[in-house]
Amino acid sequence: MTSCNSFEKSQNKNNSKINVVESQSVTEPKIQYDKNDLSKLITATQVETGYYNSYHVKYRPRIIMKWKNISENSIDENITIKAIFMLEDEIISENSSVLHFKEDIPFESGLSKQIVLTGYYDGFEYSKGYSNYNVICTIYINHKLYKKYSIKKELLNNETL
Repeated sequence: MTSCNSFEKSQNKNNSKINVVESQSVTEPKIQYDKNDLSKLITATQVETGYYNSYHVKYRPRIIMKWKNISENSIDENITIKAIFMLEDEIISENSSVLHFKEDIPFESGLSKQIVLTGYYDGFEYSKGYSNYNVICTIYINHKLYKKYSIKKELLNNETL
């Protein structure tokens, strides 16, 4: 809201009269965002990729991401992050997580949230090791392509950044 001085002039048949309005509130229009493309309102500020050791036998690709609301507005819509893990030309796993539910308190401007997405498929056996494979993870925000990441050939020891 902005405060400003304004002058109002009205005339009648007998004389001229000037009314001065000392202060008036003017509501500035709120910047609207496209609810169909929330991918422009958030960005991954930190990303860690590698392999998760499940049950000490299988290794599964994993991506840990910190997402930040970079818009000037709070977000009150669903935001789903989807990961597609590929080995050469084959999809080996898909996983998704809801970063924000519209029923939650709005995702405020400048704040961050983390998610972990793991490729849940049979996994790479310990004897073969994960270092022999080049796994690519493609990330989508509400079904819109965001970026592709190469899964590092290393073991991730933690669940958060």
